[in-house]
Amino acid sequence: YKKLAERDDFKNLSEAQRKSVENTLRDFHLGGVDLPEDKKKQYAELSRELSELSNKFSDNVLDATQHWFKHITDVDELAGVPETAIESAKQAARQKELEGYVITLDFPSFFPVMTYCDNRDLRREVYEAFVTRASDQGPDAGQWDNTPVMAEILKRRHAQAKLLGFDNYAERSLATKMAETPEQVLGFLDDLAERAHPQAQREFNELEAFAKETLGLDSLNPWDTGFASEKLRQSRYDISQEQLRPYFPAPRAVEG
Repeated sequence: YKKLAERDDFKNLSEAQRKSVENTLRDFHLGGVDLPEDKKKQYAELSRELSELSNKFSDNVLDATQHWFKHITDVDELAGVPETAIESAKQAARQKELEGYVITLDFPSFFPVMTYCDNRDLRREVYEAFVTRASDQGPDAGQWDNTPVMAEILKRRHAQAKLLGFDNYAERSLATKMAETPEQVLGFLDDLAERAHPQAQREFNELEAFAKETLGLDSLNPWDTGFASEKLRQSRYDISQEQLRPYFPAPRAVEG
């Protein structure tokens, strides 16, 4: 590839052909192929450790997700939840050899509770368990904490970036992207936030007012927003996501 790029007639290739060769050379470089032998070994060792850490991170999230569940014996606690989700909760309880219903942190179980359940305390409990998975917070605090794993991942990413001649991992990440510098990315995100914030604030204020007037919620917490948004949608358009379900069975959706 290097010999090809150094040929006198390389410039005669089409732009797409030249770009293909240049991208391949870039990817070789980012993979540590052209490093001196001692640094190549360092890079390979860092890659191996990163792979192990990445697997550890995923395992921690999976273990934390599967460990937590909420056992419910009174179906009234699930008021508002669609029948399909209640049936799934009943099946989850049977799998654990329990009577009643079981809510888990798997999305098909988590989402209906957050969107439809009238029980605010249950929404809060499920929400807090979900957003604190694999951390030093929440009901399983520290048990599968990914904080030290993330710190080790960042260290090795930084070390790899330095070996390749970058100042930091952000610069190494941008080597394959359209943005040219980390400052450019941050500037874009700051500008986007500044432009989006007023509209988002208006929509939140509108949702907050609806929740107060219609649902009796004095404050709108994170575990309330999905629930209130669904109620507002039903109020405005007289339709819910659950009503659409029969029209999109899996075979028809896949075929479509």
